[in-house]
Amino acid sequence: MRLECQVDIDDLVEFNVYHHDHSTHSRRMLNRVRIGTVMFFALVAIGMGSFLTSVIPAITFFGLMLFWAVFMIPWSHRRSLRKNAAGLFRHGHNMGALGHHTWQITPEALLGMTPTGRSIIPWNGVENIATTPDHTFVYCSEVQAAIIPRRKVTTGDYEAFVNEVRRCSERPSH
Repeated sequence: MRLECQVDIDDLVEFNVYHHDHSTHSRRMLNRVRIGTVMFFALVAIGMGSFLTSVIPAITFFGLMLFWAVFMIPWSHRRSLRKNAAGLFRHGHNMGALGHHTWQITPEALLGMTPTGRSIIPWNGVENIATTPDHTFVYCSEVQAAIIPRRKVTTGDYEAFVNEVRRCSERPSH
């Protein structure tokens, strides 16, 4: 079975965002930042409360900073991640990652072909297959995946192809 598609910078950015959203390490790091921020501002609020005649300004300050830590830090982190990833991909040539991709399913592996090279992901080397509304990511390591964009397929049936990739990667020899 064969599938052809176009991969652009937006697809690479989406993979990076997906990976950071679902990576245990990235989530742990973001939670440390959030908890550290809350603890810091709690100490500041306690310090403010000890100098003020009313605790209302300190409680208000802490409430605002709690809102910041819970909602704004993740939003800001995700926005920054998108911007930085897009910038990195725009500065390089990325000839092997961008452009026309041909994916072929064989009994032994998922083969990837671009104008600049080939990749082989043996079925027993598939660590995870993640699907979003717009992409399928076939992970061959903790941080590397084949990116298959749903809306940019030029030849082949996306759904049938992804189902076959799942079936092949779940075989008993895996």
